[in-house]
Amino acid sequence: MIKEFLTALFFPKFCLNCKKPKGYICQQCFESIIQVKQQRCFFCKQNSFLGLTCFKCQRPYRPRLVFSLFKYNNLTSKVVKEIKFRSAYSVLLEFLNLTKLYYSKELEVFIKLLPKNTAAQPMPLHPQRLKERGFNQSELIYDNLVKPYNIDKINGLIRVKYSKPQSYMNTKSQRYHNVKDAFKPTTKKLPDNILLIDDILTSGHTMLSSCKTLIKNKVKNVYFFSLIGK
Repeated sequence: MIKEFLTALFFPKFCLNCKKPKGYICQQCFESIIQVKQQRCFFCKQNSFLGLTCFKCQRPYRPRLVFSLFKYNNLTSKVVKEIKFRSAYSVLLEFLNLTKLYYSKELEVFIKLLPKNTAAQPMPLHPQRLKERGFNQSELIYDNLVKPYNIDKINGLIRVKYSKPQSYMNTKSQRYHNVKDAFKPTTKKLPDNILLIDDILTSGHTMLSSCKTLIKNKVKNVYFFSLIGK
């Protein structure tokens, strides 16, 4: 108790958005985040139940669905920058705790409609990136939002290519080549159904690269969940 009091006294938390001393993300600002209420096919942007990839957009190495919980806006962009460029573990943990408090029903609907034998694969970081950051944000998302629904985690994928953050890439071609052949499987026997987990989805090149690796190694269905999506 004394330690917590002294920490709050000398190192107060200020909201990333409104700058008030009410935690890294105050309740009022968190409530301003826009939830994705209507999921869409990621590829053609047409409305789609749970973000299922529509029939005309289905391809051999694409995910079966792409589900994002929040839209990318001013506050979520600040959260992402804190996580990726300042290694702010506490910021993400606070954001996830608020997500559990306010959006547990939306998560439950999504996760319970997945096949019962689905395994979760947090998006892996390159070992050097993991050393720099100190934690894998996708692992933290799994632990807080997915694990409580009794979905087992696997470590079936590794990142073998140390690449720059996708936000540094200016064109689609650069983003594609930045993550091309970035992943490899860790085992020859992967589950039939895998839920890939990531913090943010923008162009989708990282998602597609990892998805292709899994499907080429006999995974039948890949489902994708991102906390934030553009």
